Amino acid sequence: MRDLDPPDAGEAVVASYFETWGTDNGYATAVYGPVGDAVGAVTITRANGFEVQATVADGWWAAWWPGPSDGATTLTAHGDDGVTSSPVRLDSPRPLRDS
Repeated sequence: MRDLDPPDAGEAVVASYFETWGTDNGYATAVYGPVGDAVGAVTITRANGFEVQATVADGWWAAWWPGPSDGATTLTAHGDDGVTSSPVRLDSPRPLRDS
């Protein structure tokens, strides 16, 4: 994986996401990336409307959920100042900005 530029203060970047499957537990999806200093939360919204709250710590965010991802899965960055980004698709190369 190439080096990522540090995100701006109100930005979250998708570094990678992956799915895994096991005979005992089925699918699971994980996603993570760097986050700017002003972002306090990241929310993943699945196509079925189920929301996953990412863990945000030490300049990174990460989340996982049972089941596969789909093309409609989106991420939203929430700034500490209450500003929220527009949802961005999981597979989008754009950073998430809380502009």
